[in-house]
Parts: sequence; structure tokens; C-alpha cells
Amino acid sequence: MKGAPFTQLCRQMASASSSRIDLHTHTTASDGDWAPSLLIQQAIQKKIQVLAITDHDTTYGFELASRIPSVSLTLIPGVEITTRYKDRETHLLAYLFDPLHAELQTLLALLREQRRERLRARLELLKKAGYRMEIENLFEESIRSLGRRHLARHLIQSGQARSSTEAFQKHLKLPSETSLPHVGVPLEQMIDMVHRAGGLTSLAHPPQHLTTEELQDLKFLGLDALECEYPWGKSSRTQQLREVAEQVGLLITGGSDFHGDDKGPRALGQRGISPVDWRHLLSVHQQVSISVK
Repeated sequence: MKGAPFTQLCRQMASASSSRIDLHTHTTASDGDWAPSLLIQQAIQKKIQVLAITDHDTTYGFELASRIPSVSLTLIPGVEITTRYKDRETHLLAYLFDPLHAELQTLLALLREQRRERLRARLELLKKAGYRMEIENLFEESIRSLGRRHLARHLIQSGQARSSTEAFQKHLKLPSETSLPHVGVPLEQMIDMVHRAGGLTSLAHPPQHLTTEELQDLKFLGLDALECEYPWGKSSRTQQLREVAEQVGLLITGGSDFHGDDKGPRALGQRGISPVDWRHLLSVHQQVSISVK
């Protein structure tokens, strides 16, 4: 195994203890199947020590979950933010920020409205293609962050698709999708905003096409961490990303990307970071908090 003894120890602990710190989960506040209360209940049962609810472009799930008392579970502020980098939609995870920060919440509200506009446009495309899409009630809840999973659920419930996989791969990939409105604010703008709110940022599920040079550019823009621990198809992807993060000088985050009754690698707590990785995040966050003050 490559790296100094301390690095080797970090990687071993990350592999052995990942299930206790899950920093990537979703609730019904965005496209998850479970209410925040159920997610907290199940996290406690699974003996997860640290949990981040990272709903898409909203902290409402965290707000509801934070009202539930728990001695054994540490719930931290989190959100998965839709940004744009080099004209590509790029998801940014934010942690440990002030959830009441007014400017941050204004930007998140803007993103949710962009999501609604894109979903309405996608809905019209599906109707023109002959699908039965009677889900206008979705748009009545202004706090919820909407996305393709809501459409996939309707297709399944209405008998137009047999599974989520079929819904996404066969029915929700339309030739005219390029005409849909974009969602996202510039990535560098959101990194700065999260820092001003006292938080840290991490690149969510880094795509294969992302180069080391681009990660160095993101580091220059202020990115703090890289999501290395994730339900990748191959375990070698985690190792590869950890090595790149170390090379570029980024912290490590990770989680299951849990959405509901997920099983296998996406089950709640199945992926996550080690206590060593977590302590590194807290240490850097303390420095960020001091600089903000």
C-alpha cells in the first residue's frame, strides 16, 4: 500500500468504520422516500454516530430532523447544492454552515424555483410524448425541492414503468431534453457563499471525466473536500479518489447517498468516512469559523 504510515492508518480506519459517519442522505424534503423523522429513527437504530441530511437545494429536512432529540446521534447541517462549472451541472455538498444564513437561504430558494421550472418543462415533454402525467399537486409545496425522482415515482405508481431503473433509463431520457432550462449558480459563487455562512464544501460524487487539473482549479476556487467514500461500482474508485484528494490537498467526505428503501451499497450507513477523516473536517471547520468571525 502506498503512502506514509499515518496515511495507511487513515485508509484502514476509513474502510473499517465508514458506516458510523454518513454524510450524504436525502429525505422527503427533496427526492428521498423517508420523512426526516424516520431517517433519524433508523440512523439511531443503526448506531450511526454522525449524520448529514443533504437534501437537494433545501435545508428543510435538516430543520425538521433537528427538532428530534437524540443522545447517540450527532446531526449536522448539510445540503447538496446544484451549481454549474464549465457549463456543466455540478453538485456541491455543504456542511457545518449556519442554516439560518439569510443570503445562503436566498440562493437555495432561487435554485428550488429553477428546479420547479425545469420539472414543469420536462413534464410538458413527457405529456407530448404520450405519457399520463397528472402530478400538478407536486407544485403546491413550495419548500420541497423537486427533481426527476418525483416523475419516476409517478411513472411506477401509474403503471407506466416497472422500476426506477426503467423509469430513468427508458422513459426519462428524452431527445428534446437539451431544451430544458438549466439549474444552478456558478460553483465559485456557491463555494464563497458557504464559506461566508461558516461551512465547508465538498464535490459530490466526482464524475469520471474530471481531471486532476480541474480538481486543482476547484481547490484554487476554494473547494475544501472531495467525496471519495461513495457507493461506486468499483472499490478502486474510492482508492483512486483518496489518492487524488491527498495529492491536491483536499479533505475527505463520503456517504451512502441514501434515498429511501435502498439496499446494498446505498443502504443507510453503508458508506461513509472514518473518525480520522471526520476529525480532519472538524479541525478545518474550526479554522473557517474563526476566519468568518
